[in-house]
Amino acid sequence: MARAKTKIQDVWSKSFLKKGVGRKPTHGFDVVETKVDLVPTVHVSAAAIFNLEGEVLLAKRPEGKALAGLWEFPGGKLKEGELPETALMRELGEELGIQVSPEHVEPLTFVSCTKSIEGKNLLMYLFKVSRWKGKITALENQKFAWVKVQDLEGYADIMPQADVPMAKVLMKMF
Repeated sequence: MARAKTKIQDVWSKSFLKKGVGRKPTHGFDVVETKVDLVPTVHVSAAAIFNLEGEVLLAKRPEGKALAGLWEFPGGKLKEGELPETALMRELGEELGIQVSPEHVEPLTFVSCTKSIEGKNLLMYLFKVSRWKGKITALENQKFAWVKVQDLEGYADIMPQADVPMAKVLMKMF
């Protein structure tokens, strides 16, 4: 253990001292050697869509899709180079048939899960949406439920792994 610590500090010192920056770190913590598997990360944007009664929209994943039958916050995967907000607006149009303006997309929280989708890591962003144009329609044959925020706890056993901590955050916030 001490050997790894010394080696990392020496590498740090050599690279930064060559550039004329600082001196050896005096942070006093131990460096722990860990092997990290390089696993791709899937980025997903999800929406906490609120109606006028303060209820949030959940969508039931349709048959034939991964995690079919589980209730989730609507949204989907980001395309390469796409911003989370842009992906969310696109996904809500494709799944629900609604248009959302950027000024009505408010970041709330995020969650990360290791190896949760097909062995890939997941980074999921949750946004609050309280205004949209159009009528919410099941374009992917999914079912919907408007749920009081305090009742989200009752969905914990029938939600995907990543949606559960997001539901807990919403219950604390609202």
